Amino acid sequence: MSSFQKRRSTPLLSGGKQSLHTGQQLVSTGNPALDYVLGGGLPIGSIMLIEEDKIGRYAKYLTKLFLAEGTVHKHALFVANFDHDPQDTVKKLPPMVPESTTFTAATASLTSQPIPNTVLNDEMRIAWRYNNLDKVNAEQGNQKNSYTFDLSQSIEDGALDSFDITLFGKDKAAEVHSMENKIFHNPAYVSLIQQLQQKLSDPTFEAVGGQSSSSSSTATTKNLLRICIESFGSPFWYTEHFTEDICLFLTILKAAVRVSLSVCCITVPTHLFKYINQTLIHRVRNLVDYAIELESFAGSGKETNPVFKEYNGLFFIRKMAALNALAAHTPETYDLAFKLRRKRFVIEKLHLPPELQESEQRGDQDDEPMLSALSCASTKKHLLEF
Repeated sequence: MSSFQKRRSTPLLSGGKQSLHTGQQLVSTGNPALDYVLGGGLPIGSIMLIEEDKIGRYAKYLTKLFLAEGTVHKHALFVANFDHDPQDTVKKLPPMVPESTTFTAATASLTSQPIPNTVLNDEMRIAWRYNNLDKVNAEQGNQKNSYTFDLSQSIEDGALDSFDITLFGKDKAAEVHSMENKIFHNPAYVSLIQQLQQKLSDPTFEAVGGQSSSSSSTATTKNLLRICIESFGSPFWYTEHFTEDICLFLTILKAAVRVSLSVCCITVPTHLFKYINQTLIHRVRNLVDYAIELESFAGSGKETNPVFKEYNGLFFIRKMAALNALAAHTPETYDLAFKLRRKRFVIEKLHLPPELQESEQRGDQDDEPMLSALSCASTKKHLLEF
């Protein structure tokens, strides 16, 4: 009898897709460009860390897209926030844009329809040779598993009443249940980890093993839990033992998420960590699977620099985990930038604009010595000459 057995794959969840490189299930982050950078999406059981910019504005858009993607596929949501009421985050989730409303110049040429002026202005902002360069945007991502959301609008009232949504704020942090071993100094961590463990203990979010014989029956009952912790590590979390608590919490969270049908997105104001411990940011990155950093131009010299006038900030990839593979996914380039449009959050390759004006000025300066050399008269004017 042969010892080889047929491999049984885990049934795909709603909104999931199978990775061709690792064989894991991937789910979208809500931003097709970010999915493309990460190699197709977030693997189930992984944690993504978003290092907030100093003003804390742009990370909120990524968390909204992360949660809005779950509303499309009926995923369960767990939202935690100490700085603000998590209910406000849920109320401001962007709605999905119908596919029929997405219009580009490429689709117009195929359908022989007139191109709107808004599309022409958006695509012809820079020179044609720079406009033809490849960009990291939704067109390079997998459109079958990615959706576009309108950040300028909010979802309708009552549309999420039937969803499984759990909120965790300051009021829930005070409800600390009894524990035999209080391993955290801050009781807020105890309450949050207990809420998460209680939620993940639901059979709906238990991971299905490859040897399960009832995979077809469990596929209809399984669902994905999207965990979003906003502004984790803000001053509201500070105590005397802040460094110990946050590292221990991430260790327990990673172990809990890894063995469940869930994905986690955490935003952290890491620019404040340098005032506590210089090595804390590196320890936090080691405890997550993916880490990205947003550097905003607001309030810095780059805001007025004409080189970066097309962007709102830089996008850095700080860590890419190798899950179920020997090597991590390598993106095409690490020189990325982001810009916030009225309706969408765009991540693309950092292209420097053509310096046409500067080149013309240099050409005029280079022509002056040549004209003076060809002229017979002196180029210096007399004091009485006017």
